[in-house]
Amino acid sequence: MISNDNDNLYIDLKIEDHPVQDRILRQGLTIWINMDGTEMKKMGVRFPLGSQNQGDRRKADHSENKSNSDGGDVNLVLLANTIELKGFTNEEQRHFPSDNHDNFRGSVKFDEAGIFYYELVMPIAKLPVRNSRGGHGAMPFTLGIEYGSSAVINKQGENRGPRPSSLFHSGSSGSDGAKLYWIHNVKLATSR
Repeated sequence: MISNDNDNLYIDLKIEDHPVQDRILRQGLTIWINMDGTEMKKMGVRFPLGSQNQGDRRKADHSENKSNSDGGDVNLVLLANTIELKGFTNEEQRHFPSDNHDNFRGSVKFDEAGIFYYELVMPIAKLPVRNSRGGHGAMPFTLGIEYGSSAVINKQGENRGPRPSSLFHSGSSGSDGAKLYWIHNVKLATSR
């Protein structure tokens, strides 16, 4: 579900497919934002980074792992605590905690039935929203939801972001097995 208020754009996902849950927690999820209506990966918010893409290569203590009903590691949810900005030229800080209440923020959790819930909050003031020609709200834009892309790690162990890949179309897979779905003509709700 995509919604907004006067300050934020909210993306809430409910994921019941266990292999998809695992890929998101291990390889991350990126929300791509295009204000020009194209399917280009120029500006995005990666959350979670994915346990395989942690820059410091932290490993969960497997002796303390708990499991959801499917047997997946709940500890991977604990590693989902960092947001990474890609292509936001006006933002100096590229990585910050996911529980940051005055900036981009996100959360992931499992319920008792093993259903995975994802939330990302993006401040509208930080998005390059363009006003409509008629002056009534913002122009429609395009969002991409990509999961399962492997990051490129440099020699210093820093996460350099998802591997470069060709332009994806809705529901397609990249060369690294990533899935990318585009949502076109997203419009912000406005009060009248």
